[in-house]
Parts: sequence; C-alpha cells; structure tokens
Amino acid sequence: MEHAVDVAIIGAGISGICAAIILKKQLKDGANIIIYEKAGSLGGTWRDNVYPVRAFLCGFKASIDPDLWPPRVRPRILSPPLYCLSSFPNNFSPGIMASQSEMLAYMNDIIDQNCLRSNIQCNTQLTSAVWDPSTHRYRLSLEDTITNETSVTTSQALVAASGILSAPRMPRVPGMGEFEGKMFHSSRWESDVDLRNRGVAVIGNGASAAQVIPGIVAVEGIKVTQFMKKPNWHLAAFSSGNPETQKRIRESRYIFRITRMSWYLLLEVVYLMVYGSDLLRPLAMKISKNYTLKAAPAKYHDMLIPDYPIGCRRIIFDTSYFESLRRDNVRLVNQPVKRMTETGVITGDGQYLDFDVIIAATGFDTHLTPLSIRGKTKTLQEYYADCGGPEAYLGTMVPGFPNLFILGGPNSATAYMPFPFLVECQMNLVLPLIRRLGSTDIDTIEVTQRASNKYNRTLRKRFRNSVWNTFAGRSYKTEESGKHTFLFPGCATLFWWWTRSPRWQDFLVNGKIYKPRRMSRLTTAIFAAMFLVIILVVVLVTLDKKHDRRLT
Repeated sequence: MEHAVDVAIIGAGISGICAAIILKKQLKDGANIIIYEKAGSLGGTWRDNVYPVRAFLCGFKASIDPDLWPPRVRPRILSPPLYCLSSFPNNFSPGIMASQSEMLAYMNDIIDQNCLRSNIQCNTQLTSAVWDPSTHRYRLSLEDTITNETSVTTSQALVAASGILSAPRMPRVPGMGEFEGKMFHSSRWESDVDLRNRGVAVIGNGASAAQVIPGIVAVEGIKVTQFMKKPNWHLAAFSSGNPETQKRIRESRYIFRITRMSWYLLLEVVYLMVYGSDLLRPLAMKISKNYTLKAAPAKYHDMLIPDYPIGCRRIIFDTSYFESLRRDNVRLVNQPVKRMTETGVITGDGQYLDFDVIIAATGFDTHLTPLSIRGKTKTLQEYYADCGGPEAYLGTMVPGFPNLFILGGPNSATAYMPFPFLVECQMNLVLPLIRRLGSTDIDTIEVTQRASNKYNRTLRKRFRNSVWNTFAGRSYKTEESGKHTFLFPGCATLFWWWTRSPRWQDFLVNGKIYKPRRMSRLTTAIFAAMFLVIILVVVLVTLDKKHDRRLT
C-alpha cells in the first residue's frame, strides 16, 4: 500500500468489530479505522437483548428472584466454537450456552487485544452518508446522541455493519394504541416492569419466545399465555459435553481449530439434511417430530407439529421451552391476536382475554435498511426499491455505490451457520479491495451492474427449487414483492468459495473495468523454460553425485 485508507465502520456489533480487527491485522498501518456506534457501548444485538434468560446470566434480575429460578430452566446448550473469529478463540464457560455477559466480554476482550478501544466513537449516530464525486469520498453527517450536536467528516471507504437484527418488528394489530398496560418488544426488555402476580401475553412462537418464556415462568404468581400462528420444527439442544474436555479445547489452539472444523462439518451435514436434499429431509422431519412428541405436553401435540417441510422457517433448538409448557401457569393458544383493547386482547375466534403485560416476541425486520446512504445517483433505499427489494453482489456491494461495503447485506445470512463465520467470508472479499484503495492511482472501486444482475439471477434460480420457495417460507420474503432478500440459497461452503477472493473483472476501478497486470505469454514461457532448466540441472547434478559415490 502507498497510503493509508480512511475506513469508517458503522456499528460496533459483532460484524463491525470483526471487520475492524481483520483490517488492522492485515493492513496494519495501511488503514485509519474509526467505528461509529450510536449506543453508549459496543455489543449490538448482544448488548440490546436483555430478556430474562440472558439478563439473569449477566447479573440482572429482570423482576426474577434467583431463588425461584429452577436449575432445569438454565440453558445447557454448548456454544459452537464457530461463534468467534477464527484467529481469536472464544473463552465461553464450558458446557453452557453463550450468555450475554460472555459474548460482551469476548467482544471487549478482542477489542483490547487489538488495541482498538480508541478507534470506537460511541454515542455517535450516522444521519447520512453522501458520495462526493469531486473528492472520491463519503461525506458523513454525524449526531451526538447525548448532546444532539452535529458534525461532518469524510471517509474514503465506508463499511456498513449496522446488523440484520437491529430493527424490532412489532405485531400489526388493530387497537395497539388502546392497550393501557405495559407492552414492549422482547429485544427492548423493560427490566423495571414487575411481572409478579401479573397476566402476561407473549405474542409469537419463534426463537425469541422459546427463550423468553422459560425465563419468566418461575416468577411468583405469573400467568403466561402464548399466542402462535404457525408451529415451528423443534430439535433437541446439543449436549453440553464434559466440562474438563471443553476446558482443554479452549486452552489448546490446535485442538480448538480441530473442534471448530468438526462443528463446521456437522453444521454442513445439518444443511444437507434439512435444506439441501429432498431425500434426507423426511428423516430430519421424523427426528424433529419424534422429539416434539416425546418432550412436549400431549395436549399440545396437534398444535406443535407443523404441516410444512422442515427448513421453511427457522428451526428452534429446545433448551427448556417444552418443559415450560408443562407448567400450570403457562397456556399455549393457536389463535392470532385479532385486536387489542384497553385491558387485553380479542383472539381470532372472538375470545376476549385480560392481560397486564404484552410481550412481542415477533422477531426483527430483516428487510429494513436503517442507514441513509446516497451513492452516485440514488440512495440505497431507492436502489432497493427499483430492484423490487434489497439485493447486492455477494451481499456486500451495490452498483453505483463506490467504496461501500455492506456486512450482513441482502442474501448473506444462512439459516444454520453462525454469523461471525459469514462476516469473515465477506471480509475475504472486502480486504483486497480496500487494500487496492491504498494505491495512489486508485480512488474508487465498485461492482458493475452486469455482475450484480448476473449474481442475483443465479440466486433467484437457486431459490426456485429450494425449500424456502414455499408458502410457509414467506417470512423470509418481502411482503410487497415476495422477493427473497434474507437467506443465501446454498451451503456456507459455497458462500465461502464465492467470496474467497475478488473476481476483478466484476469491478470498476476508477470507473473502468479493472484489468490486473499480467505477464505476457512470452514472459510466462521464458520463466517456465528457466524453471524447467533449473529442475533438470538439479536432477543431473544429483545423479552425477550418486555415480561418483558408487565408483569410490
């Protein structure tokens, strides 16, 4: 590199931290890195989600008396070693699911190990980023979230790492504004709300609800009613394993790498059974059905067995959700909430129920683009609208937006592989491009419209015959156009292979198709001939020495 590249990273969650560490490790002084975080501390999703299962583990009571917390409710799922950077093994407690405190500690630890603490500017929200063609830089408008003061700066490269689980999706139910009790989303948990002796409604039955419900059922006098529209496929949580074995795995880098690869291969087998093979999918469905029949209360069996293929929706790994359904103070209702009133809800079958608190465990709006970024001619939202929904080249770059790199962009997530692994895959693509920006004769790099269109046509073809292209898989599609914008329609190995290095013919460098310098055919032939001559000489000398030894 001939000069240091100014890189602004938006968001200090796991993806932003991963990007900063990789850039500093690989480019060293070749990049001036600054991370803008709108909150008061780093962590992203792991900072915001403080509902009881995680809140209890990180020291917050959240209206739960620890003495009332049954040991069987505590999570006992082994954290895969894939939920970390490959070069920085995590130090999670052996045999216990990664808690919020452990994830935050890990992120803080790797930030300190790489001396990046001074590169993070908290309480700073990006209000807009506009490409300036005269300076070949993005003009960033920033706002201090505490003082509301505004400032302007510029950056040559912009890395959008705002996350895919940052925008809570509230249920769209008539009368929501009429409810006089407490109502909040599970990712915006209000820990000052006392749940004791209260009637609590939990709307939703996805992964969030499966973690929230076991975390509140032990509260004194609480009565929980869960509303679900469609059942999910459930599988047993992985065994915790032997604590001593897990400790040795963490302490040895080589054993950790072997364990990490083993987890990777195991998850690829899961992909093959659930998503990649029509022949093996019935086996996965049978395993899930048998587990549900064994672990869930008999009165809910008909409600909990889905009528669609496994993989259409997110699979739930059960830690203690089914056990919670066995409690007398928990009820499962397979009716949607039709309307909210001042004191409760009216269900789809016309039944009225009173509640003091309503918790929306309804997931996130993964199709939302929270950042305001303007490229050469249009904003990111306008480009997505023109395409009928978000789309990008390898989920990372968008035509008309030079030097912009999106982590966790459209179609970059899988339904089974931990997110840090996918971010590292994207950084395999991003890193060489940012390195090129350090050259004095290179100002801009962007993907061509042709390459982006070709890539997204390939994705649409792969979706047509996939398990996600069903009615049950509509949660992964945009409501307006029915376009798949969230998942990558393939295994993680394929995503890694496609992002392992840039295809330079897919990029415009300074507005022109990039043609890397290559040796002429004559030069290549000369070097090849010289190499063969050297090999021949070495062989002849070796044979001659052996002949001399025989004569002596």
